[in-house]
Amino acid sequence: MRHTNTPQAPARSTTAVPRGAVTRRTALRAGAALGATVGVLATAQSAHADAAAGGHRRLALARGGRTSYTVYVGADESPIARHAAQELVDYLGEITDASFPLVVAPEPPQSGPLIVVGRHNPVAISADLPLADVSDDGFCLRTVDTGADADDRASILIAGAGDRGTLYGAYWFLDRLCGVRWFGPEYTVVPRQRVLTLRQSDLNAVKVPGFRFREVFAADGADPAYRHRNLLNGNSHHLRERPSPPELDTWSDYWPYEAHNFHQIVSDQSLWHGGQLLAMEQATRDQASAELIQRIDAKIEEGRDPSFGFSQMDWSWQPDADSAAFADAHGGALSAPIIDMLNEVADEVGQVIPEARLATLAYQFTFRPPTGLAVSDRVLITAAPIWADFAHPLFGEGNPETAADLDGWTQLTDQIVVWTYNTNFENYLLPFPNWWTMCESLKQLAERSVQGYFGQAAWDNGGGAETAELRAWVLARLLWDPELEPDELIREFVDNYYGAGGTQVYEYLELLADSVTSTGAELPCYISSVAPAYLPFETVRQADLLLDRAERNVRRDETLLKHVRILRMGLDMVVLLRRNELTRVAAEHDVRWDLEIDRRIARFNGALDASGMTAFREILAGAALGDVDWLRRLVSITPSPAQPPAEVAGLPASDWVDYQELDFTLYPLNADVVEDAAASSGYAARMTGGSIDWGIQLELSLLPPDIDWTVYVVVRADTQSEDPTARAMSIGVHPPFGNYIDLRVGDFSDGAFHTIEVPGTYRSDSAEVVWVQPPGTAAISHLYVDRIFAVRA
Repeated sequence: MRHTNTPQAPARSTTAVPRGAVTRRTALRAGAALGATVGVLATAQSAHADAAAGGHRRLALARGGRTSYTVYVGADESPIARHAAQELVDYLGEITDASFPLVVAPEPPQSGPLIVVGRHNPVAISADLPLADVSDDGFCLRTVDTGADADDRASILIAGAGDRGTLYGAYWFLDRLCGVRWFGPEYTVVPRQRVLTLRQSDLNAVKVPGFRFREVFAADGADPAYRHRNLLNGNSHHLRERPSPPELDTWSDYWPYEAHNFHQIVSDQSLWHGGQLLAMEQATRDQASAELIQRIDAKIEEGRDPSFGFSQMDWSWQPDADSAAFADAHGGALSAPIIDMLNEVADEVGQVIPEARLATLAYQFTFRPPTGLAVSDRVLITAAPIWADFAHPLFGEGNPETAADLDGWTQLTDQIVVWTYNTNFENYLLPFPNWWTMCESLKQLAERSVQGYFGQAAWDNGGGAETAELRAWVLARLLWDPELEPDELIREFVDNYYGAGGTQVYEYLELLADSVTSTGAELPCYISSVAPAYLPFETVRQADLLLDRAERNVRRDETLLKHVRILRMGLDMVVLLRRNELTRVAAEHDVRWDLEIDRRIARFNGALDASGMTAFREILAGAALGDVDWLRRLVSITPSPAQPPAEVAGLPASDWVDYQELDFTLYPLNADVVEDAAASSGYAARMTGGSIDWGIQLELSLLPPDIDWTVYVVVRADTQSEDPTARAMSIGVHPPFGNYIDLRVGDFSDGAFHTIEVPGTYRSDSAEVVWVQPPGTAAISHLYVDRIFAVRA
């Protein structure tokens, strides 16, 4: 899947030149433009005979800081086309040090070669461009004769069928032909070209994207200029509510992205059932039709596409008898009554608004496609494989059920947008090694003529998620041209974004991806542990050594050092939260590894500040769930060495094992770590008494293998109740439910820590967790867990 014989990237210069008020870093590169010109899906033969005859003739745009070219845009063009022209002027000037004049006028200048931008001008009109063939975002490049007196001074025309196509034509020209790379919202690489020449044959083509809809939904890529520069036309969900500047206010409306709104569209609760709707009830369909007509009319008044999403609530469904019977008649798929409802509603809406389109989800209980049922041409399917194992491509042996269901939908309709997942929503910092498999999945979707791609990543965190900018840039390239080689793109990104540390960063990515394969680990998009199977001791140690070298290699470049440290933030988090385990394993195997805890804490906190991160996990349940200060406090604690508990006195070290607060799984909403002078390490995990969450847990998979263990929890409570029989807390093991003990206020009236034995014996190969639960009352103000230890049974 990955190839290691990729040519080396060009040499780098560290000169930084910011341009204007744009918030970014521009690295000016000496020598040739980055990379080779890449082909894009559809390339039409030029209608311009002179260009075809020219073969490899080159046009000189600038020499020695001078140019004879003028950038021309018609007077009737929109702000978007004028912005495209201005971007050409600015970046070509930055590349060459030449001043490219910009002329906005009804008629083009009469002397000198031109770069003509847009279709509303005499040059484009006379060129007879095949704009009907270029789709929403495609564009034409053409060399034309505007009276230039030399072969190497032919004029260049860049025009799309619409404004967005023209904008993308300008960006494609700057990127693919001139070597500008927008690697991140604040990091652009611009080549230094004292002589800039382009092959005339490259300037006579029609370009269209591989996917009609393209969105990488990530906070690190929310900037509209960055997305457009990378030819990403999606602007859905909360991004749609943010106003775009007029010169960038052009986004695709192909995908009706509204989701999880059954109960909003059908507000009559008598038509709700089992968490969703009475899908086969005519009143449900009539109410949905009426409401959707109103909502689509409102979109039309805003100048937007006549479409709307109508899909299930984000939970399960216990269908009514009629819906269940209809599902049974169509292969047992619960999607069947939903699709039948959408088909009818779409037809009813279409009688009022002929161009109307609806979208619905194939997700969770509706992911399985129905049999014996067509999908209306008015209905678009949003297929969301949330249960996939992202350690493997979506299609193949690693995801047989996902592949079968997605293929089933492609046989029912060609109107599909795939909503996929490229992060760990439980922890945006935890390395998520799907870098190559996400690319392979995208290529597989292109092969099946899927129309759109919505890649959900860390979207609500303010920025700083692991490898977020790498993912956005690589996916953007492939969404335009799925035929590109992912490994070459990944190498190009890391060699530029991490500079002299790029080699080590690439090896780090390979190390983690190979560890997923060698351990057979699954990669779901929800991973609660910072000790997943693909991050065993030796992988973490080798990864740390690689990023040490990367950091040393860029230590003299402030920006590149920042990039490496933000990347390293996730690994630093893993090391800090697993320091007890890593130290223990290193000692057991006589491995020298100085974890440099104080230095690592300082580096983590500095990178966290620099990243702009506002949430370290998805915060749909509330901002506190992803509180970065909560994480900062946790990784920054410096526990003292804990003395053995009295219960293990005289036992050999092999007969007992201790777990402290850093080994626990903590729920941020209701659990924290606080200093506690009475605790064995000086710290304890704490929960409020009013909570009922299992906010403090220990995964028993951490136990040494092949041994039966008795487990003990050391706890105390701040008692409030005068009733000694009131419940103070419960301690148990799950699964199964019911394996727990209740403890009373009277057990903790002395304010001291008490050692509580958990019923039963346990092994590391079980799926259980030890949990501690407050009473959910005012009987105690807080409970504290000092340690959990296990003794050989």
